[in-house]
Amino acid sequence: GKGNSAGIDLNTKNLSITNLGQVGANIFGEGNGGVVKINASDTISIDGQQAFDPTSKDIRRDDLYSEITSILLGGKGKSNGIDITTKNLFVTNAARISADSFGITGFQGFGDSAPIKINASDTISVQGNKISSFNGISSIVSVNAKGNSGNIEINTKNLSLTNVASISTSNFGEGNGGLVKVNANNISI
Repeated sequence: GKGNSAGIDLNTKNLSITNLGQVGANIFGEGNGGVVKINASDTISIDGQQAFDPTSKDIRRDDLYSEITSILLGGKGKSNGIDITTKNLFVTNAARISADSFGITGFQGFGDSAPIKINASDTISVQGNKISSFNGISSIVSVNAKGNSGNIEINTKNLSLTNVASISTSNFGEGNGGLVKVNANNISI
C-alpha cells in the first residue's frame, strides 16, 4: 500500500510490554513511518521472555519479540523514529527497541532507518538472552536495503548492558551507519 503512518503518542505512569506485545508505527509499503513517542513518568518494562522460553511447549519463533518499533519493511520512505522519556527503562530477555529499514526477499527496501532518543532520569537496563541473535536497542539498515541508519542518543544516570545485550547502529546494505551517543554517570557492561 501507499501512505504514511501517523505515529503513536503514549503518556502514562508505567508501561509494561510482555508476551510478544508490541508498540509500533511501521510501514510495509510506500510511505513514511510515524514517530513513536512514549512518556512514562515512572517505569517502562519490555520483557521478551515468552518468545524465547526453551521450556515452552509452544513453537518458538526467533523473529518475534516484545518490542517498541518504528520500521520500514520492503518499501520506500523512512521510519521516523522513537522518542522515549521515563525515569526507568528495563529491556529484558531479548526484548528490543528498534528503528530499522529492511529489504525482504524479492523487494529491496529504500529508506533510512530512524533515530532513537531515550531520556531516562535514573536507570536504563538492557538484559539480553543468549538464545536470541538480537538483544537490545538498534537502528539498522539490512542487507537488502538502501539508506542510512539513524543515530541513537541515550541520556541517563545509570546504564547497564548484560548477557550479550547491545546498543547499535549498523548498515549491512548500502548507506552510512549512524552515531551512538551515550551520556551516563555510571556504565556497566
